[in-house]
Amino acid sequence: MPPLEFTRGSLLIRLQHLILALTASLFAMLGGCGLAPASAPATAAAPASVTFAPAATVVPATAVPRAGCQDIPYVDFAVDGAPRMTIELARTDAERARGLMGRESMPENHGMLFVYLNPSRARFWMKDTLIPLSIAFISSERTIIAIEDMEAQSLDTHGAPSPYLYALEANQGWFARYRVEVGQRVEICFGDGQPTSESGGRRAAIGGLR
Repeated sequence: MPPLEFTRGSLLIRLQHLILALTASLFAMLGGCGLAPASAPATAAAPASVTFAPAATVVPATAVPRAGCQDIPYVDFAVDGAPRMTIELARTDAERARGLMGRESMPENHGMLFVYLNPSRARFWMKDTLIPLSIAFISSERTIIAIEDMEAQSLDTHGAPSPYLYALEANQGWFARYRVEVGQRVEICFGDGQPTSESGGRRAAIGGLR
């Protein structure tokens, strides 16, 4: 093959072609690089931590004791000089039926209170009751409506002229001694107990009562 002969013009053309090829190769290499577009979404920020305050401690309300009424049941009278009477409560049919039967004595300033849920007209007697008693019948307004003396083991009956809610038995003569009379009001403390009745307020057959 005869040797190639390059003219000046052809050399310039070849040089131009080489420069173009190198330029194309450089742009191809840079095509995958560049800045992220301004519109690219920013990385989401981590959520701020939330601190919860501890729940408030609930303190139960302190029970308020009942004022003016002690644990031991009693009756107070609206008479100067009359002592407070400590009482036993007869609230159920069985307690009212037994009453003070069979007892040979009762301490001074003590008594038994018969309690009904509804006004009663039941009458009392003294069968098998060994000590003489006085009985005060008390209305739902806690006013004395009748007082009677009852003899030991008597079958005579005793009651009130109108319905009563309470009947208070004491040693015979106690009410007269302290000038406790019909028409006076009394204050009754039941202590921790509440008036109840197995009969629901119906008339009950009470020993000492018929």
